[in-house]
Amino acid sequence: MIDLSRLPEQVDRITTWASGPLTAMIERWEPQRLPAVTELCSDLRRFAVADRAQLPICFLGNSGVGKSTLINSLIDPRLQVVPQGGIGPLTAQATVVRYSAAPYLRATYHGPRRINQLVFALDRYCERQRDIARQPAGPLDPAEEREIELAFPLTEEQGSEPVEASLHGRIRSYVSQAKQLVTGRQFGSDELPVDYLADCLRSALGNRSRWGHSPLSDHAPFLNQLVDAIGVGEEGRRWSKTDDDHMFLGEVARHASGSIAPLIRSLEVGWPANSLRDGLVLVDLPGIGIANDEYRSVTSAWIRRATAVVLVVDRSGVTEASADLLRTTGFLNSILHRAPDSTSVSPLLRVVAVKLDDVASDERKALRTQNPGAPAPAWMAVFRSACERSQGLIRNQLTQVFDQSVVEAPAETQSDRRDALEQIVKSMEVHPVSAIEYRKLLEEDPEDAAKIKTPEDSGIPALTESLNMLAQQHRRELVDAYRLAAQQLFETIDRALARVQDELSSDERQIARLTQLRGSLDAAVRPAADALKPRLGATRERLRATIPQSIETEVERNVSIADRKVRQYFLSLRELPWGTLRATIRRGGVWVRSRPVDLPNELALRFEEPLAIAWRRGVLLPLQKALHEFGTDIGRFLGKVIVWAKAQGGVDAAHIQRFESEAEAEVKSLVNRGDLVTGDLTKIAKQHLHAGLQEEIRGACQEFIDAGHGVGTGVMRRMHEFLDQELAPRIAQVARTTATRFFRQSYDDVLVQVVSGLQRFNDPLAYASALLLGGQERTADGAAPRLDELDRLRAILGEMAAFQAEVNA
Repeated sequence: MIDLSRLPEQVDRITTWASGPLTAMIERWEPQRLPAVTELCSDLRRFAVADRAQLPICFLGNSGVGKSTLINSLIDPRLQVVPQGGIGPLTAQATVVRYSAAPYLRATYHGPRRINQLVFALDRYCERQRDIARQPAGPLDPAEEREIELAFPLTEEQGSEPVEASLHGRIRSYVSQAKQLVTGRQFGSDELPVDYLADCLRSALGNRSRWGHSPLSDHAPFLNQLVDAIGVGEEGRRWSKTDDDHMFLGEVARHASGSIAPLIRSLEVGWPANSLRDGLVLVDLPGIGIANDEYRSVTSAWIRRATAVVLVVDRSGVTEASADLLRTTGFLNSILHRAPDSTSVSPLLRVVAVKLDDVASDERKALRTQNPGAPAPAWMAVFRSACERSQGLIRNQLTQVFDQSVVEAPAETQSDRRDALEQIVKSMEVHPVSAIEYRKLLEEDPEDAAKIKTPEDSGIPALTESLNMLAQQHRRELVDAYRLAAQQLFETIDRALARVQDELSSDERQIARLTQLRGSLDAAVRPAADALKPRLGATRERLRATIPQSIETEVERNVSIADRKVRQYFLSLRELPWGTLRATIRRGGVWVRSRPVDLPNELALRFEEPLAIAWRRGVLLPLQKALHEFGTDIGRFLGKVIVWAKAQGGVDAAHIQRFESEAEAEVKSLVNRGDLVTGDLTKIAKQHLHAGLQEEIRGACQEFIDAGHGVGTGVMRRMHEFLDQELAPRIAQVARTTATRFFRQSYDDVLVQVVSGLQRFNDPLAYASALLLGGQERTADGAAPRLDELDRLRAILGEMAAFQAEVNA
């Protein structure tokens, strides 16, 4: 089996070799074959992306539901590699766990800007409490300042919704982060003044106190750690595990849930877990409950990269909050981006039900109470029954969620969404587990014995096997695709070198015979070649003009579809209390108290779905179809050349056989090029289209407030007019412009490569003649055998044989 960790290095060696003396030889003797070699090398380089062999699996669920406990049970149940509980919904980083023979921790930090944001938030709170003038935001940019201002209630909102007099909502989150950084914990009996926390953070930045406080000696060690992390910043730091597990895991805990956690930008843990050997990458996403933009962007980005999403639920199953998460994170939309006729069902869905051991214990206790004197059923039997019920409950709940998702989709996209969700349902798995009982069984503590008898009773081995099967399938498909691409390259080179060898070994009589055959071939297939040229021109026209025009048509049509759904959504917002609606607009479109409202994400999702369909219909399908059809045309023409060749007595059978292989490879190459290109374009669209729409929505809301439209008489009418008459058409135009520009740019990037590959067919007859009979007559000197050239050719063949053996090992 190929060592996938060394695949990029192997690809680099093969493509470097193919670009050296080999290229020079082919360019001299068989230049018509060079474009094919160049294209196949480009295809091979696609496999050199460092993380292509890895399979990210995202764990999604409510904060505190038990994601970390579950992940630990999959990688090392005897140790808490990923700290459990964390610090709640305070940070937005994802903890990434991947395989490494030598354990390591790598962390990057937000740097001084994050601390400045916290100081600004705490100062704003203190200023409000003391009713004093606000100081400038200092080094913060307007977007950061606006994000923090969202944490505070607006005085005019009182009466529309109750406002707590003290710490509330997101400002409480900011204070908790500050406590974590200054004291190492967010809770405790020592109630520290908010202004003290602000001054401590100032001291870590090297700034003077504003509120007259100096850090207490007990807090100095934590502030020193903070200063150190600020100095490291985004460059990050890596720790390697020594013989002391306790020290290493303590460092992991300090970053994931300890004093430094709120400053973490990214956290990656390498661990020698057997379950990760096949390339699984487990991603512990931030829990539901974080209301800021950073959380949404981190979660959405990972969801759109992931091959599978593990939704972790408790005894209640798929709650309204967790069901809505599948939609708001973009999971339900991401599958709509897939290329036409794709067999991929990415992203896959796995649902894991936890805390069913508590259900079993509660039910057994209730049965004993209800039936005094009767023998209680075995705990394991009650647990299995709870697991079976949970599986049925979750499947029914998700069926309702998916059915509702289809109903809520625009009529024009309902069929596509239904097909996508049917694929998800077919591949979906539900795993009830007990990570806690699994750990107890392995620990064998007589004082806290496990209620299960075998590891399989916990459900963890079955979940591990399911995820590993995905990783193994991914590796097999990757290796097969890589070997196919490499084999196509080697076969193309082999055919080219065979022709070069023929040329080097030919004499003048062979050259004369080839000249006669070229004339006969010209007379036999010239009409077919002339008929093919317009089709090549038509294909180029489709690629260069028709498809770009269809992009604009499809975008325009689907923007209109999205615009209609957006206006329906705005109608639903009329049910909100006026204070809540105004708070939503004032806060950049986000309000998360009594009823969560997130305009940027909601509007972007409503535009993304039809635009994903536009992408498929306007770009992917026409591109694939154009290349497939032209590949068929080329195949028919080359087939006529083969028929002619077999009827000639002077054409070597080996030459005809090589030409047949060449013709088949050409058709396959054109088809594969369409599939490879559309696959890459799909990944780009899925990861970037949604993110490109949200900032404009926030900006439009801010402009409405800055213009003074959010206060005074008639504010309710102005807000509704803003949504219907200004925001809706503005976002539609932004979506139209953004999507068209994005689609055109992405398409143009691959068009250069595709059109370049078609150039070799400009003169179909000359191309076919060169492949079958070699180049035009050479001078006696140029065509004479050259022993040194033959020696170089044999050396190249030997090198290629070594590469082939390495690829197929």
